Amino acid sequence: MINQQAARTMTWTTFLLFLFMFVTHAYENEKPLKPCQALQETSHLSSLFVRLLSRRLTFALLGAHDGVANDHAYKLAVRHRWSGVALEPHFLHYNTALKTYRAAELDVDVIHSAACIERVEGLPFYYINTDGLPFPWWVKQISSLSKQHVLNHNRLLDRAPTSCGSAGLPDTCLRNKLVERLEVTQVPCAFTQDLARQYAPDLLISDVEGIDDQIVGSWLAVQKPKYIIAEIKNLIRVDEFLDELRDLGYCVRDDKHDVYAILNDDLIN
Repeated sequence: MINQQAARTMTWTTFLLFLFMFVTHAYENEKPLKPCQALQETSHLSSLFVRLLSRRLTFALLGAHDGVANDHAYKLAVRHRWSGVALEPHFLHYNTALKTYRAAELDVDVIHSAACIERVEGLPFYYINTDGLPFPWWVKQISSLSKQHVLNHNRLLDRAPTSCGSAGLPDTCLRNKLVERLEVTQVPCAFTQDLARQYAPDLLISDVEGIDDQIVGSWLAVQKPKYIIAEIKNLIRVDEFLDELRDLGYCVRDDKHDVYAILNDDLIN
């Protein structure tokens, strides 16, 4: 009987020791890290930012598209009840994004507007009319204030055998169709610095097709969010943009598609 009791005591002691070691190890792994160290050490930038942003905060999304597709924010916004603002200049995508955010009952202002680096009423906005042709999904996402930026994607459609073949058409069915289907409309412009003053978000996300460095630079002249995610794959001056972020006190890493930036004085909790 004594031996059995001693064995039980030993078992519980061993279990509690193991539990203590496990909790201590977990706690040590969760200790706050300085942001630059975290960015340098992580092998998964997007996963790091999911951890950083998994709490209630405010955000500004410039280039919301339909509110969901290729979006860095929507799922986290719904899960953690974010508030803020989302801009989308394309009239069809704006309507979809508006319905999406309303359905989620989030405190988010969805605005039919482009983000602009000067205070103007409106600017020409270029997009592709995709009706009736098997354009790849990404064509709907290359609308821009820059006509040339949209046309630069034409070379990707010189041959699109997958899209054309699935529609029973010759594999050259989309050749030069980007040029033929280019359309333009006038869209309202929201001055970035007015937005920065009004919303002052914790997180700024920029996906504005080729002018993200200008838009983010203009925003940062007024307000510095703790976190920035900006598309860089279409920029001409990527290295200069990243250096500008560093000069303003941000730690930066990129995956060739987006740059992820964190203010130096912020900690990962």
